[in-house]
Amino acid sequence: MRLVVLYGQESGLARELAQGLIRAVCGTAADDFQLVSLTPEDLKADPARLLDEAQAIPMFGGRRVVHVRDAGDGLAGAAAGLLETPGAEALTIVEAIGLNKTSKLVKLASGSGSAAAIACYPDSARDLADVVREMLSAAGLGASAEAQALLLSSLGDNRADTRSRLETLILYKGEDRTPVSAEDIRAVLADAPETRIGDLADAVLAGRIERALVLLDRCLENAIAPGGILRFLGGQVRQVRKARALKGPPDKMALMRMFRLPLDRAAAMAETVRTWDETRLSQAERVLFAAERASRIQAANDAAIVGQAVIALARLAGRR
Repeated sequence: MRLVVLYGQESGLARELAQGLIRAVCGTAADDFQLVSLTPEDLKADPARLLDEAQAIPMFGGRRVVHVRDAGDGLAGAAAGLLETPGAEALTIVEAIGLNKTSKLVKLASGSGSAAAIACYPDSARDLADVVREMLSAAGLGASAEAQALLLSSLGDNRADTRSRLETLILYKGEDRTPVSAEDIRAVLADAPETRIGDLADAVLAGRIERALVLLDRCLENAIAPGGILRFLGGQVRQVRKARALKGPPDKMALMRMFRLPLDRAAAMAETVRTWDETRLSQAERVLFAAERASRIQAANDAAIVGQAVIALARLAGRR
């Protein structure tokens, strides 16, 4: 297989499939010699580049992947040339949302023995339920019938958004392996942006103390448990530490693949990784450990304890 065209209407599913193919070939830490990402603008400026990249040999071995996003039917000619060239052995993945089965690029991939065309359309209710079961099960979590119904009603038909929100729910649960409850879902998947726990974590890790305290108050007012907030912040710190293990400077595309993040959240994560060095991460872990311990001992004061932890973490982020 040398060419895969992902077409249809659902960009989130196309992105998930593309990232899955990239991981299957490159693993989770592909270098720039093994994976190259191209845009239509890149190919317009240099029409021969698709074939050149597909023929390039990775410096450190392995199979090369060429990933083209936001492609249109204008890529059909270059794709045909790629399939006609024996030495172009890279796997070329093309995200072409907006095209249909009658498009030239899709017909080319469908009719070739060295290519495939995969339709990407919004998730049905059954697809959505399967994704929920798969992700919760992988995290060692179950859910009550009420929680399952509420969760399915809270998620849309965009696969990338679904996975991002489920990852947030899993981070919120942390090491707590009790079944996901309706209260957990209301806490994490609230529709109003100011009550989403992820926005609170973003403000904390960016060092925005005033914004973080406003969001903390709103989260607490909406019955998000202080213990859940501490667990979620701990999960975010662990993600940053994992991201720092990647070779080279933080790259938003690599982070997007690793954590299944939307591009804007991956860009924010890249900035966080640059700010949070090993010393600060260790200090943050000590702050959170002490806060979780204190909240168990002084349960009546858990809201104040999480507030102090939020301030301490935000100050760490802002320290230069």
